[in-house]
Amino acid sequence: MRHDSDAYNRWHAAQDAATRLMVAGVNALHNGARAPSPARFAESLAAILADAGLDPAARAQFLALPTESDLARTIGHDVDPAAIHASRRTLRRKLAQRLGDKLVETYRGHAVKEPYSPLPEQAGKRALANAALGLLSARGQAEDVARLVRHYHNAGNATDAIAALTFISALRTPERQKMFDHFYKRWKNDHLVIDHWFALQAASPLPTTLASVRK
Repeated sequence: MRHDSDAYNRWHAAQDAATRLMVAGVNALHNGARAPSPARFAESLAAILADAGLDPAARAQFLALPTESDLARTIGHDVDPAAIHASRRTLRRKLAQRLGDKLVETYRGHAVKEPYSPLPEQAGKRALANAALGLLSARGQAEDVARLVRHYHNAGNATDAIAALTFISALRTPERQKMFDHFYKRWKNDHLVIDHWFALQAASPLPTTLASVRK
């Protein structure tokens, strides 16, 4: 993950390492044991974030952990969706706690302030800034919520606004509903954009999701 000469191999090693940690976390939940420490994995992620030889878009991919569906396929039998979700959420939180300062530095250093451009250089910076923002949000601290709110309201494009809305959809905070209400009022006449509004609320892991969808 740190030293392979091939960027894809490095990414694949990171995915394997994260998968092993999360599967071990699932097993720990089932056995009433403590999940393994992600300290070494976090150190390797810190090295990736500091590696200027990797372009921002590539570094963003390293911050994207395998999905819950990926874990279910890896486990393959007697799949426990709640344990998988809890294990992944816990790993994201622990990584955010260990990498907090580096993630904030990464976010600030790659937040795009220029007018929107679809060109790869700017898109890569947006991807890395949003990836760092998303992992930071896993801590759920007041400063992380405030950062999401600022990111949303300062967004000059739908990509950044929807990213912030995605991350806050998983948090229990009064700001969550305010942002969803604001997004709806702005985009209510654009049905394709409002599809995101529906989808993000329907995919939220909060226990109130079913009631929200019915409403």
